[in-house]
Amino acid sequence: MKKLLASLLVVAMVVTGSSSIFAEQSNGVGTSESFRGPVGVCMYSLRDICQKESVDAAMKFAEDHGFTIAEASGFFGLTATEYKALLDKHGLYVPSLPVGYGQLTKKESLDKIIADAKALNVKYVRVASIPHSKENPFDLEAAREAVRVFNEAGKYLAEAGLSYMYHNHGFEFVKYEGCPEDECLFDLMVRECDPRYVCFQMDIVWVANPGYDPVTYLKRYPNRFKTMHVKDFSSKNGMLFSEGKLDLPAILKAAQETGVEYYFLEHDDTRNMSDVMPKNIEYLEAIKF
Repeated sequence: MKKLLASLLVVAMVVTGSSSIFAEQSNGVGTSESFRGPVGVCMYSLRDICQKESVDAAMKFAEDHGFTIAEASGFFGLTATEYKALLDKHGLYVPSLPVGYGQLTKKESLDKIIADAKALNVKYVRVASIPHSKENPFDLEAAREAVRVFNEAGKYLAEAGLSYMYHNHGFEFVKYEGCPEDECLFDLMVRECDPRYVCFQMDIVWVANPGYDPVTYLKRYPNRFKTMHVKDFSSKNGMLFSEGKLDLPAILKAAQETGVEYYFLEHDDTRNMSDVMPKNIEYLEAIKF
């Protein structure tokens, strides 16, 4: 019944072009009376299946586990149109298109992004990293340059009916000269990115791993985080929520109260996925606030 309801809601969302229906009720796999979701799966979690078998097989795995929402992490050699056909085959909807940072800086590549986004019927265009190295570290200058790129590309995408989203990866959580106490470069980025054109995806491990608190950031910047990677640190058996270190109930409660629209299960550790994925779904479905 949960899967049927979620499927009907996805159809309604695709037809109306709206995702707000999800935020108002409990539905679908991985949700509980307290935690309303909606919950999708990162295709990155299923990369082993994509690479060893096929994208089709990975999407079938997602469908068989009750998911009706997924997050693309590259097309594995397919075109956006071919990828969309497989999504439709397995009853999956992807809210965002993954792109590289460099693609934001040229009109030709932005126009290609817009075309792919329209083919997939997504709401968000998502970047997951900013180029940096030991020789060229991510510092105040790099952060301000990224803010400029984000704001300009975000405005261009907004004119096409899309929203730009940045996914944190931990390196942004560093201090800079004159940095306020308990803040870091990521705070500067959130404040200086125009909320009309730029929103964020929170990867909770890559907030916690540098030593910061996901709940604090959700409450500090309400309505700036639109999606979330729900995950934890690896345990001896894989990435099992029941063996993790993060306070997932507190994080998900704060996320639900501060405007997060989609939640994606991401497994950096893909060991024992056939056993771990159902257990993590059951964990989420048992959460109470």
